[in-house]
Amino acid sequence: MTDEDVAGPSHSAEETEPEIITRSLSLGELRDLRREFTRQTNESILTWLLRIWDAAANDTILDGSEARQLGSLSRDVVIDQGIGRTQQTLSLWRRLLTSVRNRYLCKEDLQVHQGKWSTMEQGTRCLRELAVLEIIFSEDERFPKSPDDVQCTSQMWLRFARLGPEMYSRYLATLQWREGEDKVGVLVNKLRIYEDTVTAPFRTHVSSVETRLAEQVRSLIEEGHQKLKKELKEEIYHISPEPTRVSAIRSRYPPARERGYTPRGNLWSFLREHGEDMRNWDGKPTSSLAARVRELKRETPTMKSSSRANTAPVSKAQNPRQYKKNDMTDPLEGTSGTYLQEENNVYHDQE
Repeated sequence: MTDEDVAGPSHSAEETEPEIITRSLSLGELRDLRREFTRQTNESILTWLLRIWDAAANDTILDGSEARQLGSLSRDVVIDQGIGRTQQTLSLWRRLLTSVRNRYLCKEDLQVHQGKWSTMEQGTRCLRELAVLEIIFSEDERFPKSPDDVQCTSQMWLRFARLGPEMYSRYLATLQWREGEDKVGVLVNKLRIYEDTVTAPFRTHVSSVETRLAEQVRSLIEEGHQKLKKELKEEIYHISPEPTRVSAIRSRYPPARERGYTPRGNLWSFLREHGEDMRNWDGKPTSSLAARVRELKRETPTMKSSSRANTAPVSKAQNPRQYKKNDMTDPLEGTSGTYLQEENNVYHDQE
């Protein structure tokens, strides 16, 4: 037995990487990848990379031709050109890391979580984005490619804690972790456990209080509406309708018989029946007609009956202005001097 037989074959003992069997992707599959992995508007590079890592970008194997057919994934011309530059069959994740590293010179050029995070979900994403940043600029080929496998450093943790809200500051300061040993995934799990056991019940209580307050407010509003509707109905019942313009005019100018004077038509008919030449009275004011009627009544009281007897009857067709018999008995009944003066003024104003 030789030494070689004892030691065994050196090459067979070494572990070899498993062979990756790939197949060409169809155009439909490439369109689906483009739709899923395209960077959204206003999405930061690190947030985009973390999202497509969670969408299994490391398991998407592409050759150079297929990578170029994806088109513009990053909305950055330099990064998109770098994705399809290598003809070698690689995962989309490795292509993206290499292209982004060639695009940016240092870590400070990439923005980590715009502004401060306010929820634990945002905080864990921020910590994982910091891990992606470490992966991009690591020169070690053996450095983990998964954000959750990156060992958290004090610099990463300090930056993460400074971006957090005040309500988490005490817990983050007292959280026990070992630099160089605890991975980001382990710390993320601790943060999620703290969120579920401490802050989640508090938020549930706050939410229930808010719900009760909202119901009370709605009840008060509804009660106020009902009370207001009742008051409005009572006010409407006590308000009398305002007179219209036509009724107001009629109230200011009542009918002639109510005002106590004789209509002009009655005076005109009386003069015509007593033999007056009505052409002489055409255009004369009503007061003049009334004065003449009084004159005739004083001078010839007996002519009234004879004139009526001799006057030929006029039909309604011949005289459309015929009035009722009781209106012709005394055309001056109820006529007052005040009215005569009033009618005279109105007539001259019309002229």
